[in-house]
Amino acid sequence: MPHLDDGIASEILYRLPTKEAYRLAAVCPQWRAVLSQPTFLRRHLSPRPLGLRPYALVVQPRRQVGYFTHLTLVAFDPRDPVPVDVPPQAKYRDHAPLPLCLLDTASDDSVFRILYSTGADDDDANPLATATLDVPADRVRPPEPPQMEDYVVFFERTAPMLGISIVASHGRLLLGCSRSRYYVCDPAANRWLALPPSTIAPASVANCGLHYDASTGLLAFTVVLLVRRTRERVLVETFRSATGRWDAVELAAHGAARCLGAASPGIHIGLCFYWLSLLRGRILRYDMIRGRASVLREPVEATGSKGRVSRSLGSVGGRLRLCTYDAGDTENVLGVWLVDGSPVVVRPSWQRVQEVVVREALHYFRFSMPRSPETSVDFPGASGKFIVVDQHRCLFRYNLQTGGKVMFASLLIGNNRRSRLLYSRYHVFPFYMST
Repeated sequence: MPHLDDGIASEILYRLPTKEAYRLAAVCPQWRAVLSQPTFLRRHLSPRPLGLRPYALVVQPRRQVGYFTHLTLVAFDPRDPVPVDVPPQAKYRDHAPLPLCLLDTASDDSVFRILYSTGADDDDANPLATATLDVPADRVRPPEPPQMEDYVVFFERTAPMLGISIVASHGRLLLGCSRSRYYVCDPAANRWLALPPSTIAPASVANCGLHYDASTGLLAFTVVLLVRRTRERVLVETFRSATGRWDAVELAAHGAARCLGAASPGIHIGLCFYWLSLLRGRILRYDMIRGRASVLREPVEATGSKGRVSRSLGSVGGRLRLCTYDAGDTENVLGVWLVDGSPVVVRPSWQRVQEVVVREALHYFRFSMPRSPETSVDFPGASGKFIVVDQHRCLFRYNLQTGGKVMFASLLIGNNRRSRLLYSRYHVFPFYMST
């Protein structure tokens, strides 16, 4: 196309996905020259701009770290579902495993092809996709929706293939771990980055945190792992993409050592990481600049509360947010709290921004502890206008201004009791798409 100058052609090719863009090098010598320019390669392979809010949520059952169980992607808008079809493990299904599954591989070559392919046009190269098998009609998986984006296909196939459990997120990046090592994933760019081995085993109960530096325009990130060494000492390992190595330091932190063991993924705010502790009423805080681990107390319970039913940690607009659910005799109280994440604040205080009295969600007592069918679910990069609540394994978007609830996803899979309990406990992470 000689009527297009190099600037216009470069802009057109930049807006295409990587696989489609480099396939167009066969169109003409001009486009081949544009695709070979170092300036185009540097721009096209750099992280793309993201949307203002997450496109979907990655929901993964909370199981032992490093052992993949299942995952699902749910869109915030019910009219725009994400067509992800990851089959549950055999022990969660009523029938025998399906004879044909794109996640099952028979050779190392097929593993490599699926891991590094978007799956858009691989039917001709995949004998399993075109073979005719003598399989009953009720046992054959339905074909994949053609509207599925390539990064969704990539994430759907590679996460189970590598056996990865997501443990933290920040911005566009996800931190996952398998049984042997840690990975950083950029779903919008179809990339997994395997980190060098760490002295802290992924199967150990470690507090994991991830920080993505979007100001550089490059894939710059920091990974932090905390684990208790002794009763009063904490081992901290930090991986920086700029250095490409793990740096370990041992800290003396008596109070923080007792709170290790994360009840939530790590949240990065300012220069600190935060985790919900397994000990009720406490939040673990790690300051990367000062190299100090400390404990932050949760806000007090609502007046007349019999106990705190649930709590979830997230972030909104660069500030730490805590959603609490306190059960009373006649009514329940949903509280939304914000804390200042400025690095100059050594002992930040909580500020209550919302308190909603919920009367329709009745609670009950089990072993003298209150329980409720409705719990709050928070995550990094959430919206300040609404929160996500779980009611009977269904996710609702709760508007903080109007009090209205809109259901946008169901976590009930299968018909047997084991499959329905698969998402009894889970973590959620934001899933961004490039603009």
